[in-house]
This record gives sequence, C-alpha cells and structure tokens, in this order.
Amino acid sequence: MFELRTNLEDETIKLMLVGALDMNGVDIFEDEMSKIEFQNVRKVYIDFTGVDFIDSTGIGSIVNSLHLFGRQGVDYELLHVSDEIQEVFAIIGLEDILS
Repeated sequence: MFELRTNLEDETIKLMLVGALDMNGVDIFEDEMSKIEFQNVRKVYIDFTGVDFIDSTGIGSIVNSLHLFGRQGVDYELLHVSDEIQEVFAIIGLEDILS
C-alpha cells in the first residue's frame, strides 16, 4: 500500500513517499498530487525514505511531476533515494534528475 504525506511550510512543500510506487501506488500518488496547490510554492522536496519499490509507472509519474514543477517554475530536490532506486533511474538514463 502506498501513501503520500505532505508537509507545507511557507513556500516549501515536502512530499514523503511511503510504500511501493507501482501501478497501484501511482493512482494514489497522482490523486494526492492533484489536490496540492503549487501556486505559492517555490521548492518541493520529494523524500524517498519510505519507498521500498518503484516500477516504470512510478518513475513515469515522478518524471511527469518534475515536468509539472518545471512548467510552474518550482524547484525540486529528491531526497534519500536508495541505491537500488538510483540504479533503476540510471539504467533508464534518468540519473540526471537525482542531482
């Protein structure tokens, strides 16, 4: 089961991902993301501490979110990405979004 926890402070929002970001988790992630208003947000931190698995649908959803942030002029940073998940991003050529 996937869960997205949010913490908004001033112009910064922290998204804490918990569980498997797979086909089932993506539905929850995208539903919760659609509820967040980013108009006054300047920075988004996406914390992967609680992510124990990610598949291609999860990666696609993260990438779509990062593009959304870019279009809205919101900076982002991915935090606590495990070695295993970093390797998945590297295998598909997306290691640049981790830095």
